Amino acid sequence: MGAQTFGCYVDGQPFVPSKATGVWNAYPPLEFGFMDLRGGRYFNIMATANGGQGFFFLVKNATKVGRYKVDHDARPFTNDFYTPGYIQYFEPGAGYVTTSTHVGWFNLTRCDTVRGIFSGTFELQAFNPTTKHTVNITDGRFDLDVLKRKR
Repeated sequence: MGAQTFGCYVDGQPFVPSKATGVWNAYPPLEFGFMDLRGGRYFNIMATANGGQGFFFLVKNATKVGRYKVDHDARPFTNDFYTPGYIQYFEPGAGYVTTSTHVGWFNLTRCDTVRGIFSGTFELQAFNPTTKHTVNITDGRFDLDVLKRKR
């Protein structure tokens, strides 16, 4: 359908993209598409919310319907172009990322490259290496239309 929706629960609290304020106000609430980096082709989603929370997905080779495990020790803050992919959750003053022990699942249930519609679900546990705190992301869903976004 491509309804331009994204949502989940962060430690039991609902997250829905909205017009961000502060440092994230330059970004639209929801951005997505494909990125070609030296390490391969990546499906990416960036979702931000008014409270300064947000997500960034960079999932390698997610180019067809399937379930993708995100479980590598990526280095998202080092410009590592060979990353196998990661999912990051951020909030004011803290960033959390999937690792080999704090894993995520990205389930692409619709991947219509002709019509530009991508839908699916996700769940993950993300870790903050500084504070050693973990967040649990549950019941994640998205329904995106890449072509509608570009109109």
